[in-house]
Amino acid sequence: MEQVADYARRQDLARQRFRSATGARALATPAAICGVFMPAIGWRWALLIWGYALAWFLVNGRIKLWASRLFDWQGGGLLTRLLGWRHPRVRQMTPEEFFMGFGHPRCLWKPSP
Repeated sequence: MEQVADYARRQDLARQRFRSATGARALATPAAICGVFMPAIGWRWALLIWGYALAWFLVNGRIKLWASRLFDWQGGGLLTRLLGWRHPRVRQMTPEEFFMGFGHPRCLWKPSP
């Protein structure tokens, strides 16, 4: 049950960060269009900037998914299947260790002091 609460807390934090970032952009766009504290850029440039940001958001999302599939040590990622190579310090984690993260006592990786 603790795992579910931790997952829900992380989801709430992600939603809060998304809302704050989107809200800041939504307030900054009209300020840039109208020229508050800066020269006005106009609607054409504002839409071009938003389109550019959206396009790169989609491209970077695909690259992130591709990289996570490529370097997935535990789930038999592409490198593991093609090269038959497993990182010597990576082992299959139990769900408890996965949800507890690197602070779990049985986790192999320990942060530097």
